[in-house]
Amino acid sequence: YEVAHRARAAAYGPDAATTLQALTNKAVVQAVIGRFDDAESTLRRVIDRVSARHGPDHPAVLNAQQNLATMYTNSGKPDEAMTVYRDILPRYRRVMGESHPDTLIVTGNYASRLREAGRHREAFELHSAVLAKLRVALGPEAQSTLGWELHLARDVANLGRRDEAERMMRSLVERQTARFGAAHRETLETQLALADLLVEDGRPEEARPMLVDGLAPMAASVGPRSFPVRTALVLLAEIDYAAGRSAEGAAWWRRALEAGAQPAGDIAGLPTLESLRASGRLPAEAAASGAR
Repeated sequence: YEVAHRARAAAYGPDAATTLQALTNKAVVQAVIGRFDDAESTLRRVIDRVSARHGPDHPAVLNAQQNLATMYTNSGKPDEAMTVYRDILPRYRRVMGESHPDTLIVTGNYASRLREAGRHREAFELHSAVLAKLRVALGPEAQSTLGWELHLARDVANLGRRDEAERMMRSLVERQTARFGAAHRETLETQLALADLLVEDGRPEEARPMLVDGLAPMAASVGPRSFPVRTALVLLAEIDYAAGRSAEGAAWWRRALEAGAQPAGDIAGLPTLESLRASGRLPAEAAASGAR
């Protein structure tokens, strides 16, 4: 991406739209590989250059700021992310329109940050509004529409409507399986969220076969060291330890540790390894293993 940026700067100039897009792409990659300070610096260069040339409400500025908010979220800076979202959301609505796909994505991402901050009612209302517009714009079975349904289901669970959330997740798994297949990433993520809900509600033995059956296709789909795979392994360790299957629990936990360190961000609100350890949901033996 650095080579692409330099080539476009040489060919079209440092402030050309194609050059600045390459610079934005570079920042996204920097964030993905954990170089968050570099990513922030790069995005601010884009914001300053485009703002100076086209004004602060240019779509390229808004896009760079949205990427900045995502970077803050993934680097463990939720307050900074919320500040950016509160700044750009009204501007997206004014410039792009209430129902523009980019506006809906920003609105949904802001709602997810509200959920993480414990503001579940506000998150539910915003996710509901986003989903209603996506169903009209893209159709009820579009991939993006189904993906945001999982966010809404988790909001419903957080509001205490656990049975309703379970029904929503089960329906979503069936529809995603029919449309994309059982091994599709989003199908597996919804199934994992459902399993986590069942564990939280004291029904671990119902969750266990979902996790065991989904583990291999999940590893093939998103990688053996990915966040969903690690989450599934931790949940399996939790289930087997709680059931007195210490050997199986230890085996799952070792595999989770071997899968690598926990990333700063999350996927669809699923539990992190650190939050599971901090909550006491893993037995002392497993927690001690993780500390070594």
